[in-house]
Amino acid sequence: MFELPEKTKSLLDIIVSRKSLGSAYLFFGEPGTQLQQTALYLIQKWRNEIDGVKITPEQFETPESNLVDFVRHTEESNSIKINTIRELQESIKYGPLHQSKLFIVIDTTEKITKQAANAFLKTLEEPPENTCFFLLSNNLHTLPKTIMSRCTQLFIPKSSSIPKPTHTFAPFSKVISSSLFERLTLSQSIVDEKIPIDELIYTWLEEITVINNPKHYSYVPTLLKTLENQQYNVNKRLQLDALLSSLE
Repeated sequence: MFELPEKTKSLLDIIVSRKSLGSAYLFFGEPGTQLQQTALYLIQKWRNEIDGVKITPEQFETPESNLVDFVRHTEESNSIKINTIRELQESIKYGPLHQSKLFIVIDTTEKITKQAANAFLKTLEEPPENTCFFLLSNNLHTLPKTIMSRCTQLFIPKSSSIPKPTHTFAPFSKVISSSLFERLTLSQSIVDEKIPIDELIYTWLEEITVINNPKHYSYVPTLLKTLENQQYNVNKRLQLDALLSSLE
């Protein structure tokens, strides 16, 4: 059973129902987010509803299941090297053999070396027909921007950490186009009204995912870092001022 946030499931369900699957996705989130489960949920949904092949979540964890047209790579070492990418390219070059799509899941994609990223970039730009990549990362700071730019990027929140909306926030697109004075004034009002910072950041991350403007993705690492810092005993006002000052 895949335990995912309802909004995430709804978005993935829409992708499947419309048969609007792209060739490459980047799923990102905080450390501890179930990124693999998100990718596997979408793959299972596609197989069951589009290909008519019944797959259970347990089959993804059982080697003897021999799932066809499915590749998953989890890097145990500190880096994903070019030899790994070349082996992957060789194994997928003909696309799917039996089903409508060949699915490739790559965990901890931020481990990819510069040389490997350059080699992989060509595959993302010209993927084999009917092939779909799911790149997973909890650390966008080190993920090459060239790789990020070739993917549809989706923020995946933790199931247990999504606050229930209690406020209406200024759209992220409006905030980043406002002056520094306006942003610092916003910071003061958020503190005065005791608005939870995590709720604000989750709302903005969701907006970035929905609008899918490549320019906005450069702000994601800062937003995620600020979100991560909320678990520590830090000065909320200083954190918020630093965040809003950086949104230029």
